[in-house]
Amino acid sequence: MDSGEQPPGGGPVGTVRMDATRDAVLVTLTGEIDGDLHEELGAMLATIGQLGLPVQVDATEVTFMDSSGATFLSQCYLQGPLTVAASSSVAFLLKVLAMDEILVGPQV
Repeated sequence: MDSGEQPPGGGPVGTVRMDATRDAVLVTLTGEIDGDLHEELGAMLATIGQLGLPVQVDATEVTFMDSSGATFLSQCYLQGPLTVAASSSVAFLLKVLAMDEILVGPQV
C-alpha cells in the first residue's frame, strides 16, 4: 500500500507505505502526516488489525505530524507490539503524548 499524491498548488505531501513480512508489519511514513492521509491511515490500520503482527514504524523522514498521525500510532499501540524510529518532530510529539516508550534508536 502506497499513497501520497501531490496536492493542488504543489505543497508538501506525506506518504504512507506498508509491507508485511512473516514476523512484522513494516510501516514507512514520510513528509507531512496529516488529515489528508486520514483514509489511507484508516485502511492501513484495518489491515494491521487483520494481520495481528507486531508493527515497526519508520517515521525518520516525517517533517510534520498532526492528530491523524498520532491517532494512527496510538491505535497501532493498542493492537499489539509497536516500535517507532522517529524524526525529532515525531519524537517530541510522542513524548508530549506520553508514548515515548515506543521509540527505538536515535531520534533524527
